Amino acid sequence: MARTLEDDEILTTQQAADILKVTRNYLSQLRFHEEGPKFVQCGRRTIRYWKSDIQKWLDENLHQSTAEYT
Repeated sequence: MARTLEDDEILTTQQAADILKVTRNYLSQLRFHEEGPKFVQCGRRTIRYWKSDIQKWLDENLHQSTAEYT
């Protein structure tokens, strides 16, 4: 089933950065290195994030020890 604005929220880069407690520049670096949450490119310079994708990315990167992600 396709995701809609009715059942999920789309966020600006600043809103996503605020949720993650990081800078917009850090999110940009994650995108460049293909390491961050999935994002939507809505134009040449407009990036958006689905809130559920941020949660999924956080869940996938949850660790108890640094040895888990070597």
